[in-house]
Amino acid sequence: MSGQQQLFTINGLVDTNKSVWKNLEALAGASAAYVTWDPYIFKYGVVINEPGSSTRSFTDDNIIGAISVTETPFDELYNSCEVRFPNKDIRDRMDTIRYDEPVADRFDLEPENRLDIQYDFVNDPIQADVIAITELKQSRVNKTVQFTTDFTNMDLAAGDVIDITNELFDWSAKLFRVVEITQTDTPEGQIIIDVVAIEYDSEVYNYNNLTRYSRVLDIGVPFNIKNNTQVETTKDETTGTQVGRALATDTGKAAITAGGVPVYNSLDSGFTTTQVDTSLNGGATRLV
Repeated sequence: MSGQQQLFTINGLVDTNKSVWKNLEALAGASAAYVTWDPYIFKYGVVINEPGSSTRSFTDDNIIGAISVTETPFDELYNSCEVRFPNKDIRDRMDTIRYDEPVADRFDLEPENRLDIQYDFVNDPIQADVIAITELKQSRVNKTVQFTTDFTNMDLAAGDVIDITNELFDWSAKLFRVVEITQTDTPEGQIIIDVVAIEYDSEVYNYNNLTRYSRVLDIGVPFNIKNNTQVETTKDETTGTQVGRALATDTGKAAITAGGVPVYNSLDSGFTTTQVDTSLNGGATRLV
């Protein structure tokens, strides 16, 4: 069965012992978003980490100095991701979603390296799955660039998609996503902007064929003890054994009688079993 649902929702309790910034980051992370600060309007903003197109182009004309390019070594790449979250399907008990990068998409001899994340504001398994896929695939897009530009690009924000054209790296409008912006005022009075961006790959946002697995707490044992035949039978047997031991003593009999249950003593007449049987069946034996 296939279906659709809202991709991101916020569900959980805010820990007021944490700073406002940490809670903002946690809320944004649960929605695959970036928190940004706009110095012009003095307000925080949110940029959704989703497919997008370039909002700014950079070439040698508006890049000051060199472009620094780094790549994460293949032995440090994550190839699996586990997200812990309170799953609403099992009454918000902690659960785990795991996503593994297909072996065919890994480097040769790539060692196992797992990314562990916990989200307290996510209680939907599909949402947790989306976050796991996004974080893992994003971590494997391992090319990072750093460059400096001028004040005309002060309105750039973390999360924006940009493109870079550079002959040395053989890039023609290659897409990157901005992850960090730093403004610096030079002694000469210039305003320069340092930009850090990671390689953009639309495959990061491919969420096709996600499967929602059924998770239930019912393990076949009735929660109502009256519906549990085995438990009831065991209780009856235990009670019968206890009553039997009590009837074997005068103290026990007195306790049962005090509880409102009459106890009758049997009279031993001294008759044999044969005499009783003969009498009841019309025999000739005379009982005195």
